Amino acid sequence: MQNPKERDQWWNDHIDKTEATRKRWLAAVDQPAKPFGFWNSDANNAKYRTNLDPGINSLPGRAKTLDD
Repeated sequence: MQNPKERDQWWNDHIDKTEATRKRWLAAVDQPAKPFGFWNSDANNAKYRTNLDPGINSLPGRAKTLDD
């Protein structure tokens, strides 16, 4: 049978290691993936603006939008 002190020591070491891993992981994912305003840039809104333009939106070969 296992020694209870050894089992408790293993469990405490495991919990400490898991807590350290959790802190490292939280510090890594706490950083923003994109800077503020990234999605408002022209490159990211080009298709949206193109679809708003009726001159381009109604060209032959363009798919019909839901508001047509």
